Amino acid sequence: MCNGSNLKGVKGKGIGIILYSPETYRNMIKPILFLSAFFVCLFFTAEAQTDTTDYDLGRISVKKNFTQTITIKGSDLERYQFSDLSDAINVWLYGTYSNSSSLVYVIDGNIINDVNAYSIYDIDEITLVQNALAMVSGANPGQQMVLIKLKTNKSGKQGIEAAGQSSIVNMTHQQNSPGEKTVSDMYNQYYLSGYKNFDNVSFGLSADYQRDIFPSLIIPPPGLTNQSYTNAFKYFNPPHYNRFKLNGYMHAKLWKGSTLNLGLNYVPQVSSYSADFATTYAFSPEATYLQNNNSKVSQHLFNVTAGLNSQIVKGLINTLSIAYNHFNYFENDSDSSTSAGGLPAFTLASSYNKTSNLLIRDNLVYHKQWGGFSVEPAANFSYSNFHDDESNYTESGYDNNPFNSASNNFSSSDYSFQYKLYSLTSSLNIYYKNIFDIQGGFVSNLNPEKDFIQNVPKQRISPFLTTSVNIIQPTTGNGLSLRVFGSFARQNQLLADNYTTLSGFNGNVPTSPYPFAFNSIPFSVGYSNNPYQLFNNYQAGTVLGLSKNFTINYSFEYRYYQTSVEISLPDPPNLVESELVLINDKTITNRIGLNYNFHSNDFTWQIGLNAAETKLQLVDNGNTGNFINGNFINTSYYSAYLNSGHRVTGGFTNRFNYKNLFAGLDVLYQLGERPYSLINALPYEANYITPNHINSVSLQNLYIGSKIKINHLKYAEVFANGRNIIQNKTSDITDNRRFFGLGFKVGL
Repeated sequence: MCNGSNLKGVKGKGIGIILYSPETYRNMIKPILFLSAFFVCLFFTAEAQTDTTDYDLGRISVKKNFTQTITIKGSDLERYQFSDLSDAINVWLYGTYSNSSSLVYVIDGNIINDVNAYSIYDIDEITLVQNALAMVSGANPGQQMVLIKLKTNKSGKQGIEAAGQSSIVNMTHQQNSPGEKTVSDMYNQYYLSGYKNFDNVSFGLSADYQRDIFPSLIIPPPGLTNQSYTNAFKYFNPPHYNRFKLNGYMHAKLWKGSTLNLGLNYVPQVSSYSADFATTYAFSPEATYLQNNNSKVSQHLFNVTAGLNSQIVKGLINTLSIAYNHFNYFENDSDSSTSAGGLPAFTLASSYNKTSNLLIRDNLVYHKQWGGFSVEPAANFSYSNFHDDESNYTESGYDNNPFNSASNNFSSSDYSFQYKLYSLTSSLNIYYKNIFDIQGGFVSNLNPEKDFIQNVPKQRISPFLTTSVNIIQPTTGNGLSLRVFGSFARQNQLLADNYTTLSGFNGNVPTSPYPFAFNSIPFSVGYSNNPYQLFNNYQAGTVLGLSKNFTINYSFEYRYYQTSVEISLPDPPNLVESELVLINDKTITNRIGLNYNFHSNDFTWQIGLNAAETKLQLVDNGNTGNFINGNFINTSYYSAYLNSGHRVTGGFTNRFNYKNLFAGLDVLYQLGERPYSLINALPYEANYITPNHINSVSLQNLYIGSKIKINHLKYAEVFANGRNIIQNKTSDITDNRRFFGLGFKVGL
């Protein structure tokens, strides 16, 4: 992914800029001028609308019938308690391998927005793309691309919808600190929307309020024992945030076949906590260290999108889209502490982060058909302008210091970075009816040479290829079918898009003097320290339908890449320092899923069971180590660390309907563990070489409810729900929060 080490910019205080020669500007402006003229022509020659048989991945579109996917209805997730979508869909995808850092979302063809800025009630479908071409549109190696389809095509002339749920939240077992006590608190979510459809224009507005919380924890002082110290910990204001999601859309048919789509999204969020911590030492019980921590974070995320779909002449379709993302992050922290015989000390810290991203894309597709064969050449031009500003300030000292009133220490830092990225994606898709498809092409970086660090090897063109065959077509009689898939893509970080995400809770509730931390790195700016490194991705899979209601799907993924990672090394012995080590990695992922739909009169039961394992391995390529700063680093340390352990994980999903009754039950599980990565690892220590083998099972979601009839309402339902209400005591796959709640949904 593009970061400060791949494109030239000015770092430090002020704004980073990229300077070009006049000739370079003329060369770069040509495609923009062409697009501008092309855009004007669209308004006079539009005749048809966009094809809905494709998945829009951003820079490339793929055929739905020839792409292996996993699709989840948004309505299947509306009765959950969650503030991060990954916590709701992991049971459907790759279990604990699907999390907030491994998932990248494309919202109606746009990769730079945050999915958690949208209410689940505004989401129609969620689709995981199991295809290497996800890398073409900016997914990093190891990331899974999920497409989000919003509800912007509602039926009828008009409608109003209201929904909400409230839950009691407390903590289940605390394995590491059994003396902790939990206080119950409340999770809330409320939603209201309305829409209106005219003959040529439709629009809608929605508002969602969400309050998520970690319940208060109290660690009472247990009394001094043989240990060197004891801790007492208490939250006065438990970690929580209030998030408002405001969303709007509009569709307009400008004239025959030409459609204008607009979207607007704004999310303000405020997070805070306050906690006290006390430490008493066994050798000096009267010497108690007291600490008070306070934190408040304000965030504002704004997204606006616009798209124009048109047909220039018969078979020639153009889609022009513009997206702008703006994000502000303000954090203020304070810490005061006292100790026996010492002066009261304090620390004040503040941080500010602002990012903006402008993304312009124009996609041109020509469709030609000869008998059962279809040919579709396509070209996609993308322009991105990303800007990041950060500042940090810290003040520390002593309150009422009688010896030196000017003893306070101050520190501050400023950082600014900006880059512009131009790319062209060319592809050719050939398919025969619903039987065979092959699609290939290249992604080309169009930035001038002056944008890049000199004398650094880089590849400006990255190829990709995907194919699929429907070997056995389903028939009305038995429903037997068989489809196979294969794909390849190469990427380097010059072709990836940055994106900003709202920060939420980071990690588990603390049981140490370090207070709860909100995520202070709210956006993704890179995968490794080598921006020119190539990543190769191979994927294959099959879907076997044994009947109309029973399918078995299997997917295989192989990734190979070389990257620099920061790890802790013993250098010299008995000391630890941080070094950058060049690592050759290969990752193999296997996933199998079973899906069965049972129908009998008024009763339906949809069942899903899946399992996945990822194996991350170090490849020495005949070498036994690396020389880092003159020191030989034996890579056998890391081979033993990375190649140890197994982690099989997945989910078991169920949806029931009987007349007006409905229910859902989801189980998340993980068998064993294995290392996640080398980052911040100490692989030479024994406890890191062999991972813990912990089997974990959690009843992640459970709900039951009924549809009810109320005069003057289109529909109404009430339900009771629970989240993570049962798990084994050794489980480490959840944050240990339990939810018990009630909810409703009505429509006018």
